Amino acid sequence: EEKKAAEEQKLAAEKKATEEKEKRIAEEKKAAEEKKLALENEKKAAEEKRLAEEKKATEEKEKKIAEEKKAADEKKLAEENAKKLEAEKKMVKEQQLAAEKKAEEEKKLAAENEKKSAEEKKAAEAQKLAEEKKAAKEQQLAEEKKAEEDKQKRKAEEKKAEEEKRLAAENENKSAEEKRLAQEKKLAEEKKAAKEQQLADEKKAEEDKQQRIADEKKAKEEKRLAAENENKTAEEKRAAEEKKLADEKKAAKEQQLADEKKAEEDKQKRIADEKKAVEEKRLAANREKGVVETSTVTQTPDIKSTGPIVVKQKTAKQIEADKKRAGLAKSIAEDQAIIDAAQEKEYAEMKKRRAEEAEIEKEERKRYDAEMAERRARGEKSDADYSTPLPLDVDKYRPTMEKANEYVKMKRYEEAKKLYEEALKLRPNDLTAKNKLAELEKLIKK
Repeated sequence: EEKKAAEEQKLAAEKKATEEKEKRIAEEKKAAEEKKLALENEKKAAEEKRLAEEKKATEEKEKKIAEEKKAADEKKLAEENAKKLEAEKKMVKEQQLAAEKKAEEEKKLAAENEKKSAEEKKAAEAQKLAEEKKAAKEQQLAEEKKAEEDKQKRKAEEKKAEEEKRLAAENENKSAEEKRLAQEKKLAEEKKAAKEQQLADEKKAEEDKQQRIADEKKAKEEKRLAAENENKTAEEKRAAEEKKLADEKKAAKEQQLADEKKAEEDKQKRIADEKKAVEEKRLAANREKGVVETSTVTQTPDIKSTGPIVVKQKTAKQIEADKKRAGLAKSIAEDQAIIDAAQEKEYAEMKKRRAEEAEIEKEERKRYDAEMAERRARGEKSDADYSTPLPLDVDKYRPTMEKANEYVKMKRYEEAKKLYEEALKLRPNDLTAKNKLAELEKLIKK
């Protein structure tokens, strides 16, 4: 009876210890989960704060650039007004040409500002879309994590129920064994020893099973955490690359606008120099022929003068000189008309080229979004595919093509050629990359 009582007490103590151990493990797991969730929330808050600060700094920088550009435009407008006043003193026709030129420049500047506003709006919408995608991704991860925790909790409850059922069955078996031992007192010692050995083996097997289950569970949890960290790192890296590419694209666009503006100013200056050279040539020709230039300003006769005002008749030489001046003015007007037509043609071609580039970029973006949607749809079929990284052509093809296009706009042809070749390695049968590379090779040969 003392052995029986000791055995029961030992089993009760082992059962209690097992329950306390399971309870402690559950509490430690819960504390670890709460700590992990708190760290993730802190990291997310820090990331949102950093993004807000970067956005604010970017807006302030853009505002400063706009103010500087506005001041430069106002200064340029003041200089043009001063030149216009000086031109009005020399020739009425030049005043009209200057006014038309000023109106054309203001129209072009307004179109550029409008286009820049549209581009900024488009960039803001793209950034907003990226933030919404990131929030949806985080929500999905949280839901999957919660589902995994619920699954683990259900498994633990089922395991506990099975353990209680097994212990109840063992207790029933033990009662039957004790009754049989009372009836067969002679074989009690041998059977009791066998029972103790059996219990020891079962206990050891159970401990081994619990350890194995704990190890498997721990390995699975570590694998899941590693997959989540890898996906999160890949997402952050992609977001950083997209932001960097957007900044580079914006800088290249501003540089392109500045280069075009400078080229236009150089062209206008060259036209003014050509006009000045033609005028000097005309004056030199008149001086060589002995023609005296007459002022276009009407002379007011002296009030103190007495007597009638005598108007002299022009000589045949003066009349001939007037005809030559009229022909030269007509020639200058024709040259100016040719220059204006060439400028309009060049502006139309540039506008058409930009529209084609925008259309190509729009098609590439549409195809890229469709491909990403298709890959995401395939990735949602099973949880095993969730942690699989996307193929390299999706990760690198579009940024490579966009960067190559920017290098072409900046006339850095060799660097653009290398990037187009990398894009072709990622997608060997891509027609867009092939056509871009062929056009670039033609430009390099020229």
